[in-house]
Amino acid sequence: MDEKHPEQRKHLFGENYQGYELPDGSYVPGGSYAPDPRRVWGWFEGSLPYGWSWSGTRVLDLAGNNGYHGLRALREGAASATLVEAHPDACKKAEEVAREWGLTFHVKQRDIETHPWDKGDPFDVIFAHQVLYHLERPIHLLRRVAGVLAPGGVFATYTRIALNVHEKHWEWVPNKATMRTTLEYAGFRSVSFHGPRNALRDISPSDERFGVGDRAWRVQREGQRKVLVVAQV
Repeated sequence: MDEKHPEQRKHLFGENYQGYELPDGSYVPGGSYAPDPRRVWGWFEGSLPYGWSWSGTRVLDLAGNNGYHGLRALREGAASATLVEAHPDACKKAEEVAREWGLTFHVKQRDIETHPWDKGDPFDVIFAHQVLYHLERPIHLLRRVAGVLAPGGVFATYTRIALNVHEKHWEWVPNKATMRTTLEYAGFRSVSFHGPRNALRDISPSDERFGVGDRAWRVQREGQRKVLVVAQV
C-alpha cells in the first residue's frame, strides 16, 4: 500500500468521535458509528497476563482520539501515559478530560506516521485503537511499535479482520491468520483475538447462520468484522 486511498484521507476524527468517562460516574457517548471504548477496554483487561499490575507502567496511545485508553490506564495506576494524535480538537478534549480527573496526560499533536514517537525510553503498553487500516504502511508502524516496547510489553489494537483469505478491500483488512503472521514478522508473540463470540468465529461471507436480519446481511456484504488484537514482545 504505497499511498492513501481517497477514502482514507477523510478519516481524521474530532473531539466528538470517541466517548469518554468523567469522575462523577457519567459517560459522554461519542458518534453513533464509534465503538464504546469501555467495551473494548473490558476485552483488553480480560487479555492481560495473570497478576498484571499497572503500577510503574509507561503507556502510549497512538492516534487515540481523546485518549480514552491512555487515560483509563492512568486511572488504573499507570505511572505515565502519552497520547499522539493528529486532530487538534481531539487533543484539546483529551487535555480537558485529563484535567477533570486530575491526571497528568502527555498529549502531543502529531501524525503517528511521520512523528518520531518511537525514540527514547520504552513503553510497557501501546494502544492503537482503530488505526491500522487507515495507514499507508501499517506493517512499518507495527515494526516501530515492536521496537519501542519493553520486554514483555503489550500491544493492543481494535481493528478490522476479514472473514476469509479471499476478501478484498481498499484498506488493510487481513484475515486472522494473516494478522497473526504479520505481527510475528514484525516481532510480536502470543497473538490473541478478543471480542464478541460471533465476531471471533471463523466463517465465510456465505454462512447464513451468522446473525439474523440486517446484521447478517451487513457482515456478508462487507466480509469483515472488528476485533481486539493483543500481542506481546
